[in-house]
Amino acid sequence: QVPWISHCRIMENGGKVWQAGNKPESGQAPLSFPMNHISRGKTTQIGILEITPDFGPLQANLKSIILKTVAMQTLNAFAIAVVILILFYLLAGRPLSDIAHQAAGITADNLDMPIKLKFRIKGDKLDDELDILEMALNKMRTNLIQAFKDLRINEERLEMALAGANDGIWDWDLETNHIHFDDRYYTMLGYAPNEFKSSFEAWESRVHKDDIRRVEETIKRYLSGDIDAYIQEFRFLNKSGKYQWIRAKGKITVRDGNNTPLRFIGTHQDITDRKLAQERFQQAQKMESIGNLAGGIAHDFNNLLFPIIGMSELLMEVF
Repeated sequence: QVPWISHCRIMENGGKVWQAGNKPESGQAPLSFPMNHISRGKTTQIGILEITPDFGPLQANLKSIILKTVAMQTLNAFAIAVVILILFYLLAGRPLSDIAHQAAGITADNLDMPIKLKFRIKGDKLDDELDILEMALNKMRTNLIQAFKDLRINEERLEMALAGANDGIWDWDLETNHIHFDDRYYTMLGYAPNEFKSSFEAWESRVHKDDIRRVEETIKRYLSGDIDAYIQEFRFLNKSGKYQWIRAKGKITVRDGNNTPLRFIGTHQDITDRKLAQERFQQAQKMESIGNLAGGIAHDFNNLLFPIIGMSELLMEVF
């Protein structure tokens, strides 16, 4: 009847045996204890007690206890986690979600609207973390307002300067090979805005065949760092099928960590009138040189003919 004991046996020294319970299976080793009789200070062993434990019920009981303990601890941990999540949502999650929603809705048109937390449990201290975050975001919003104002002013100044110079702007993304041309870039050549593709190939196909190799070589040398500036003059096909003279200037504005160019921005200026004036001037210079040469030759002939004519007249008088 003793729990966790399957067999018990008592063996006297004389060989008599008493036992109870189920006989142990092979492989089950009993625990042996000597049975001693003590009389007048003298100890005499009278037999041996053997007990064979049964760990099955013990293991089952321990397993049940462990499972119950783990289940209770899991439920406790889950309950604590739920409480923590609810508190986090109330104290931080909902306010942060509100901030993220307001920040996502910020555009250039509604920067004047301040960011204000709607859901929160406000404390008494001004230095509360959410207060600090709210103030920091509104400070950033104020800086963005000023940055947008400065940007608009600079854009207006640039627009006025380019309008006066009649320059077109190009912006070349070297990673995608996409080139953005502004409206003036198209209209100065007679095209409607975006009439041809914003790509290097579309631009390349409109450069005069006698100029394209020189221009591409200059671009390559500038992007590789062989030269410090990109300035080129070339002929570009306009809408009417004629070529206009263009003066191109550009600069690398963005590089990666390896100093590889990523963005190349510049302007195109129509210099056709100046080129035609130069050609007329050069033609006039050529004609003037020809006139001067003809005058010099005539003068030399006169110098040669004058003695001949004089001698002819003298001979006619003599004869």
